[in-house]
Order: sequence, then structure tokens, then C-alpha cells
Amino acid sequence: MWFKVPDWDVVLDISSKCSAAIGLGYLGCDIILDENDGPMVIEVNAHPGIEIQNINQKGLRAKMIEAGEKL
Repeated sequence: MWFKVPDWDVVLDISSKCSAAIGLGYLGCDIILDENDGPMVIEVNAHPGIEIQNINQKGLRAKMIEAGEKL
């Protein structure tokens, strides 16, 4: 089952700005969707784990393509 993430463009913009600040070309960015304030960063990880990809047995890119994201 799929659902649309509210304010997805804002989430991507926030993530992109966090990536530029870290400067490594990749990161893990934990973002919540606050009912009143919209997307908000909880934390940024310069060395994110890949456990979620291990659990799904697919890389993130494959899951995003499966969800219809144009990469």
C-alpha cells in the first residue's frame, strides 16, 4: 500500500540543504511532518546505517523507483 507524503517537495528541499551542509554527497536525514509546522528535521546523520535496506532486501533507489519516483 502506498500513500503520498504531504509536502514532499519541501522534504526534498530540506534534505538537499542538509546534504550541502554535510558536504559528503550523502546523508541520513530524519524528518517529521508536524501538523502545524510542516516538515521538520529531527537529526542529520553523516554516516547513516543501512539496516532499513537490509530489512527490505532492496536498496533505497529500488524502493523509490518502485514507488514511482523519477530519479
